[in-house]
Amino acid sequence: MAAAFKTPLHLPGALMVTVLLAPLSAIAGLILLAVLMFAYPDMTASRAIAYSAMAVIALLSLAPGSGAPRRQMARLWGALLPRTEAALAGVLILGIFAAVLVALSQKQPPDTTPLNGMSQNLESLRSDVRNLVSGVPFV
Repeated sequence: MAAAFKTPLHLPGALMVTVLLAPLSAIAGLILLAVLMFAYPDMTASRAIAYSAMAVIALLSLAPGSGAPRRQMARLWGALLPRTEAALAGVLILGIFAAVLVALSQKQPPDTTPLNGMSQNLESLRSDVRNLVSGVPFV
């Protein structure tokens, strides 16, 4: 019951922390994307995008200072699944669902469907930058 009263009071603070951490996580993801695209020429652009997206999600979840959003999520899940047995069943269902998704995704190439053609554009950007760098002496 206390979670129902505390949630509205702490929601603006958790939202503000998330808004402040999101650009930093996105910049770190872009840096990782650039490093992966140019340090590993055999890696496809869609796979580099997938790795950088995982890094952004990990930073938003585990970065220093992200405790307020994590506490807010704990309050939310505590209100939805207040008993240990219900929470254990929820964790088991979500874990099985995540394991099935991971197992199915291992057989498929990463997909950039919402941004059609993005991986082709990044592949052409990679070749353009390599052509530009190849003309620079001492590189």
